[in-house]
Amino acid sequence: YSQGIISGRGNGIFDPMANVTAAEAAKMLLVTIGYNAKVQGYEGGAWKINTVRDAQLSGFFADLSVTSDKALTRDEAAQMIYNAVQAKTITKSSSVDRVTGNITDIYEANGDSLLKKTFGVEEFEGILSCDADDYNSDKKEYSYTITPETGSADTFKATVDYTDLYQQ
Repeated sequence: YSQGIISGRGNGIFDPMANVTAAEAAKMLLVTIGYNAKVQGYEGGAWKINTVRDAQLSGFFADLSVTSDKALTRDEAAQMIYNAVQAKTITKSSSVDRVTGNITDIYEANGDSLLKKTFGVEEFEGILSCDADDYNSDKKEYSYTITPETGSADTFKATVDYTDLYQQ
C-alpha cells in the first residue's frame, strides 16, 4: 500500500480475499516495473483506463484474451506475470524549468527487463557456437557466441556447460 502497488477497491474497502481482475493485476505489475501510480493516473476515476493503456503498451496482455474487469484464472495471472517480468523496466528522470522552477518527471522504458534488472537474466536468440578452447579453466567459465538470423552476434560467458546445444 505505501508504495502504491495496492490500494483496495475504494470506499475504504480493501478486500484481500477477492479475486483479482486483469486491470488490478496490471496496476500491481506496472508499479512493480517502476511506474508511479499517482503520476501515471492509476488512482482515482480514470485509473482503469490509464492502467490498461500502459499494460497494453508494456505487453502484459500478450497471449491473453481477457477484459479489464474479468477475474483472472491462475493460468492468466501466471501469463501476465511472465509477460511483466520480461517487460522493460521504467526509469524516472526529472527536468527543471530554469525560468519557472517547475519540475517535470518523465517515466520511460530503459531497455532492461525486470528479470535482467533483478536477477541478471539475459535472453539471447540465435545459433550457439563454441569451441573446446572457449573454456577458461582458471575461472571455470565458458565463452559462447550467439549469432541471430539478422543483426550482430552476442558473446556471453557462463559457468554452465551449454556445449550440447552447439549449432542449435
